[in-house]
Amino acid sequence: VYTAVMSVLTLGVLIFVHELGHFLVAKWCRVCVLDFSIGFGRAIWKKKYGETTYHLRIIPLGGYVKMLGDDPFEKFGEEQPSAADGKAPQKSEGSEAPAPGL
Repeated sequence: VYTAVMSVLTLGVLIFVHELGHFLVAKWCRVCVLDFSIGFGRAIWKKKYGETTYHLRIIPLGGYVKMLGDDPFEKFGEEQPSAADGKAPQKSEGSEAPAPGL
């Protein structure tokens, strides 16, 4: 049981660092981050801070960072947050770069 718990915790830390790389590079490139989530399934904790909603979900085996412009069918309108300069930014290629390196 101890080994299983430690394995899940270690995997959770690796997932957090991986997703944090996406998040930090997106912010550095001034891309609006809508969601930062660790885990999948139903949210057990959620907090909105600025334009980003942070989630901790029940199944700790993955995560994601949702950026404005990720969905090709997404309509940009007044209800969506925008980048600091007031325009809906194009997704930067650099925001994908940390994934293979981690």
